[in-house]
Amino acid sequence: MNKDVYFCQNGVSVSSSHLTVNGKTYPLKSIIFSRVAASNTWRGLSIISILLGLLLMADEGPLFVVGGVLFFAGVLTWINSNAAYSLLITWSDGESPVLVTNDKLFMEKVIGALDAAMTDKKWNSENVNLTHETFTPSSNNHNHLSF
Repeated sequence: MNKDVYFCQNGVSVSSSHLTVNGKTYPLKSIIFSRVAASNTWRGLSIISILLGLLLMADEGPLFVVGGVLFFAGVLTWINSNAAYSLLITWSDGESPVLVTNDKLFMEKVIGALDAAMTDKKWNSENVNLTHETFTPSSNNHNHLSF
């Protein structure tokens, strides 16, 4: 049996028969559906900290230093808040996340390799279907993306 490797990086490998994530192997023939979900980070606390910091910094009294610290903390949390991308796989017994990363480019590479492997697999077996859902951003905490 030919096992082509489509992707192998950072503990994730995709071959013509398996998806392996950090040592755990998932057979491609068991995958029914695949999608990527991106969780947006709520930046409300950062905004509140920045605004409160600016308000306190307007006072030239002892609260100026506290305002500066709040402003700086708000800016740092804003900069460091990244979206997390999750690879969700649907099996016959339900859906489960198999990979979570903040690196969008890495997730795009994994999805591309998985799609290529599943497409090749589909020619041999008609019970495999890999698609990616596209959702528009909404007010809930999770937005689903397609690559």
